[in-house]
Amino acid sequence: LPEQEVPVSPRMLSAREEGILLLVAEGKSNAEISEILAISACTVKNHMQRIMKKLDAANRTEAVAKYRTFGGAKSSPRSLAF
Repeated sequence: LPEQEVPVSPRMLSAREEGILLLVAEGKSNAEISEILAISACTVKNHMQRIMKKLDAANRTEAVAKYRTFGGAKSSPRSLAF
C-alpha cells in the first residue's frame, strides 16, 4: 500500500520550536537565536532538525514556507511564552 501523506500542521510544533521557527523567518542564524533565547547553538540546531522533520522540510526556508502556508502563528517570537 502506498504511504499516505500526513497533512502538515503548525500545531505539530512545540512553543519553543514555533518561537525558533519565527526567529528563522526573521532571518536569524542559529548563533543569533541561541543568544536571543539563552540556549546553545547546538540546541537550536537540534530544534531545527526536529522542526524540519515534523514539517517534512528539506531546509530552513522550506520549513518557514510550509509553516506559513498552513497557518503558522504570525506573532512575534518574543511574545511567546517559553
